[in-house]
Amino acid sequence: MPVLTVNGKTSEVSRGVRLSEAIGHEYALAQPCAGLGRCGKCRVMVHGEVSPPCDQEKKLLTQAELDAGVR
Repeated sequence: MPVLTVNGKTSEVSRGVRLSEAIGHEYALAQPCAGLGRCGKCRVMVHGEVSPPCDQEKKLLTQAELDAGVR
């Protein structure tokens, strides 16, 4: 099961859950695109077994960011 860590607090989340859903209302997160992944404001570091970057991520992030695990 994927693990989400925000400000040192770790919790397990279900696969396929959007970041906006996983963090809920616990943390202040501006979501201009309503958490749909269109604006690029929610940037996170990922590691481990993750899906390949989607076309939208490739448009919003540099190759260096993608190589560093930014999503």
